[in-house]
Amino acid sequence: PVLYMPCYRLDGAIFTSQDAYGHTCTVIGTTWGSQGRSFDGLDDQITLGSAINSIKSALLWIYPDDNTSRSIMDFDVRTHSIEMDGSGNLTATGWNSPSFYVNTVNGAVAIAQSTWNFIVVSTATAFNGTTIVFGQEASFYDGKIGEACLYDRVLSAIEIQQNYQVTKWRYQ
Repeated sequence: PVLYMPCYRLDGAIFTSQDAYGHTCTVIGTTWGSQGRSFDGLDDQITLGSAINSIKSALLWIYPDDNTSRSIMDFDVRTHSIEMDGSGNLTATGWNSPSFYVNTVNGAVAIAQSTWNFIVVSTATAFNGTTIVFGQEASFYDGKIGEACLYDRVLSAIEIQQNYQVTKWRYQ
């Protein structure tokens, strides 16, 4: 991945992503726990100090306390983002013909509240993440993020299934 952020492992106000690039991440308000970072839905966020080019896939474990009209992450000041709409469905603003997976189900978009959800959004058309922020875009995220990965390629259904299988034990 071009970004691997295992929030369950990363404590502190500033930490480094656990990938080959070592992105500096700055925490504003989130609290650390053994299953990830908690966001209060009011002003908590994690920002990356560097841009990531050619993003095609995002993979996250999320536990929303509120799954209505909440931003999960923003990539470039509101041009590309991942959020939940007013019905608790996963959406991807600015992504060209995105594919969605929720708990490995292709095409699923319903995000369950107060439980862990494994979400993946992919597009064949790459875009650059110039100002990446977890937890804020038009609104603030309310819940936990366990881990997040960004890729410069589209993940196959088999890769998505494999990633889910090797990480789900942490979020049961």
